[in-house]
Amino acid sequence: MAEFSRRCLFKINNQSPNGDSSMFESVWAYSITYPKAIAPTPGRYRIRVVKLDSDALPMIDDEELENMNYSFSIQAYVERWSDRGWLQCLDWIGDPDSTVEDIEDQLNDMYKSFILGKPIEKTYESSSIPPLPPKRRPKKPKTRTDIRKKTIDEDSSSEDSGEDIDGDTDWI
Repeated sequence: MAEFSRRCLFKINNQSPNGDSSMFESVWAYSITYPKAIAPTPGRYRIRVVKLDSDALPMIDDEELENMNYSFSIQAYVERWSDRGWLQCLDWIGDPDSTVEDIEDQLNDMYKSFILGKPIEKTYESSSIPPLPPKRRPKKPKTRTDIRKKTIDEDSSSEDSGEDIDGDTDWI
């Protein structure tokens, strides 16, 4: 079986001024030594974790945001270095209450498993799945007929003013 070793080259941790949103990145060097290989095969990968507070989620409209029962979005993934630059490799799907360190450990284990083709004995589970937002009811667009009908209904419900409105069709 191949031997896998890795070491962290550096870590970056940025937080927004209010502390609600953050970005974490760690860059790793690894090597795989295959049986009967003369030299190890090196590689690089990085782990990125981004947590956005609901105020920093402009792509979600206000109505949808109000229906959510959680106040942040978390995204984590692994990218590997290649001769074409960074290539996305793995997306993290897990417990949104996990710490950045836990997410980093999980992604390190998943990347090692991916590279070696060796299964992980552990199953990662989320403790809570946010509820889906309620389905939107389509709004019927108002047409000129609807507006005209409403105007006629309002006119017919008011008391007769005694004026002749039959000749008044300039507004049509």
